[in-house]
Amino acid sequence: MPLDVEVHGRLYMGVAADERDDWTRRLDMSSARIGIEARLPGVLTVLEADVASKTPIKDAYARLDGPFSTRLQAGRFKAPFSARQLESSWKLPLVDRGLVNGYLVKDNELGGRRLGATAGIRPWRGRVELAGGVFAGERSAFGGENRAQDLAGRASARPWKPLELGVTAYRAGSSDPLVPVRQAASAYAQLSGGPLDASVEGFGGKLDAGAFTAGTALVGWTFKLGEARRLRVTPVAGAEVLELRGTTRGVGYSAIAGAVLAWTEGLKVKVQGERARRPGDEVPGNALAMQIATRF
Repeated sequence: MPLDVEVHGRLYMGVAADERDDWTRRLDMSSARIGIEARLPGVLTVLEADVASKTPIKDAYARLDGPFSTRLQAGRFKAPFSARQLESSWKLPLVDRGLVNGYLVKDNELGGRRLGATAGIRPWRGRVELAGGVFAGERSAFGGENRAQDLAGRASARPWKPLELGVTAYRAGSSDPLVPVRQAASAYAQLSGGPLDASVEGFGGKLDAGAFTAGTALVGWTFKLGEARRLRVTPVAGAEVLELRGTTRGVGYSAIAGAVLAWTEGLKVKVQGERARRPGDEVPGNALAMQIATRF
């Protein structure tokens, strides 16, 4: 059997300034990633590390494509929750994943990368996909190990090749009686045809602070320039809203406008401005960011 090995990497460097911090400039290298993929017929093994991260091992998993369109995957990888979280940061036309993703994934530990295993089926050449999995839970509020397991699932369909419709769900279990179960579900639509890329996603669920609803929308239009059409410019606009109900109440929102300049497939420059009221803010604030991204 032929073994196909591929080595790839990427580098993200950026600068940002926020009105909330008196426009103090922050320079960082948010990602310096190197990865190896090894392929055999029906088997994919991935090992990816990021030396710019406090947790250097990002992805480390094996995937088996079995008979009857079945797929099994085990290791450390993204749980199947939230279409925006599952999207590659390289393809996403934003410097970060936004207010809603930050609150659900980073602050409340719903989804994201973690140890686990999924089983799924992808009939009709992958135009329909069903997947569910079990993942390791996070630590309890007192620092001990959380023995309860998290559950995640995703169902998607492509009724028309450029259009994907789907739903995702996540349940964060807890073995600590003082830590409530957190759970969320989303429904999304993504349209990618020709120069247009657009997506919407709605969320609902319950967190430690009570019930919440949220929504995201993003649209971009790509212009190809030059005789060889290697230079691409993509203006981008997006909006998000997050409503918290329960012990913590309030509405957060953001509006983003920016552009992505891409040269061939290996170099991108992302610029964006944001006006947002994040959870905990008394008033909205403005922020600017730029990112230079390259990959091989």
